Amino acid sequence: MSCRGATTSPDQNSGDNTPNDEPCATCGHNCPSVEIEINNTSTTDDDLVVVKCERPTRRSRVQCRIKSTSAGSNHTIVLTNPDGRLRFAGAADTTRILTVPDDGNWVAFEISGETGSAAMNDAVIEAHCLAADGPVVGSKTVTVVHFDQPKMDIASPGNYVVGTEVRSGTAVTTLSVASGRAVTYEMSARIRPSGVDCSAPQISDLRVGLLQNLMSTTRTKGWDSPTVTWNSGVPAGTTANIPSRIVSTLSVSTQINDSETNASPVYDRPGIASMLDPNSLRKPIGCTGGGTATTFDTPSRSATTNFVLDVTSGAGAVLGRANYTLSLITMNDSFISWSVIFNTTTNDVCTLRERPWSLNVSTAATGTQRATVGAATAPATTAVTTAPFINDAARDPANTTTTGNGSITVTK
Repeated sequence: MSCRGATTSPDQNSGDNTPNDEPCATCGHNCPSVEIEINNTSTTDDDLVVVKCERPTRRSRVQCRIKSTSAGSNHTIVLTNPDGRLRFAGAADTTRILTVPDDGNWVAFEISGETGSAAMNDAVIEAHCLAADGPVVGSKTVTVVHFDQPKMDIASPGNYVVGTEVRSGTAVTTLSVASGRAVTYEMSARIRPSGVDCSAPQISDLRVGLLQNLMSTTRTKGWDSPTVTWNSGVPAGTTANIPSRIVSTLSVSTQINDSETNASPVYDRPGIASMLDPNSLRKPIGCTGGGTATTFDTPSRSATTNFVLDVTSGAGAVLGRANYTLSLITMNDSFISWSVIFNTTTNDVCTLRERPWSLNVSTAATGTQRATVGAATAPATTAVTTAPFINDAARDPANTTTTGNGSITVTK
């Protein structure tokens, strides 16, 4: 490597041409040639890195390495990325300074994707001698994989109706969907740029799926019109005060992941016992086997047809039993659903599109009762991806209150 900008002049004593003072930092330094490998392999089909995730904020990092291929002393190498598509780890790491030995041993570094590639191999890593503006002694091209045409479709085909059934000998009233599906989901995204090898290890475990959070719920059950069965021996004319109505309310106002242990963090995944849809995770469009992921949801509520309460005297003696008849079931739920890129090995998710939907249904309502679906937008809400889950909250006694409303006097 010659010195850039060096000039020569005659030596007055010998007549030989010799360099003047070195005009740049690299003069007198034996700059090496270097070799760079992406994903620590010599193959090129895995020279890929997935673009950063905006929500939640996350960077997929790929391990790389560099080594000297020519003799010399240990030397400082500065890695740069002129096109700005890459980072050398975190968001601020636009360069990386490494000491590369002359013995041919590899030196590790890592990259992450900042902006998606418009074409294969359009992100370039340059290795400079000594400084970021020093001579380029090696380079390597990389592709920053990203996803476009994200879809988060929700349909609401199911009409809520009132039904009755017997469970373990007890009459139960249900508020549920006649078709079995309150909402159906379709999620997809296309991998870019064209030509990405989907069998590469950075890509092979990526799937499009659904992530869903409950934002809030208030579900009530109400029983009224009590009739009293008095205990034997209670004198005629005995009176007692009882509630005119019993109300049980499940209320959750905390954002909660709508998943379960075997599926988390996504809503549904094939191969688990409670799987809803075998197509709930699909490879991105553009990969072999890629397509649209599908699944569905069926929120429902049930209550015993009767609620029994002890009738007591002012002194606390049990005088009989009051039997209340179910009069109302309501469901007021709010959800947000996201189409996501999901890594089935690391369990990392990246949200692509966001869509809210809600239920406001009641056994007292007439006419058609369906879920209401909002517009799909770019992700604006950070999803909860960990436990506890909705069923945990529903089973937590702290989230349910049962109270007697009003007061009536009953007489034997």
